[in-house]
Amino acid sequence: MFDRKDLLQWTLLEHELGVQREALPCHYVPGSEPFLQAVTLGIGYGLLPELQARSALELGQFVELAPHAPTDVMLYWHRWRVQSPKLESLSAAIRAAAREWLLPAHPA
Repeated sequence: MFDRKDLLQWTLLEHELGVQREALPCHYVPGSEPFLQAVTLGIGYGLLPELQARSALELGQFVELAPHAPTDVMLYWHRWRVQSPKLESLSAAIRAAAREWLLPAHPA
């Protein structure tokens, strides 16, 4: 798990795979790349963003435990009310990159 507030792993295990929390050990890896490395090295399992895990999945390094149950996480871009041309440009670039790289949420 990323940290103690990260409930995504438990939600998948309990609701989709029927595994109780107490049945598995838990490690905390509070960093995106170290979390990916821990899963890649076989130290544990974890939910990873598709963009981050795609190459390892294609190489057969990862096994998708619940391909029937994608876990969507809504992302939000927060910004100050007071804007400047540079902040407007940054916001536009982030929105454009999100449209290009992120998938729409799966229907509930």
